[in-house]
Amino acid sequence: MGRETTILEGKLGTNMVMKRKARTYKFWVDPKTGMLLKLWVMNDEGTVVMSIETLSLSFDEALNSNQYQVSRLPSDWKLIKDERISKQLFKLTVADLARRTV
Repeated sequence: MGRETTILEGKLGTNMVMKRKARTYKFWVDPKTGMLLKLWVMNDEGTVVMSIETLSLSFDEALNSNQYQVSRLPSDWKLIKDERISKQLFKLTVADLARRTV
């Protein structure tokens, strides 16, 4: 896709080792959005046994706000607006990792 990415690699937990015979993973994450662009799960031989790949992304497109509004909340619900951005926390976590292009 030609986007800058941060690559994260590591070892999987026991559950995935038993369930999928997989040992390691590799994530390609867009550091600007925090979106997962690609995921590989690999076995001991390095063969990919599970994968996910984003084929296309679109940002900053005009949205029809009528499609995303809550018309009526149940009477026992309260609408809360949270201004904190989780992406900032993510950036602190991966900011120092090597960046590559997918």
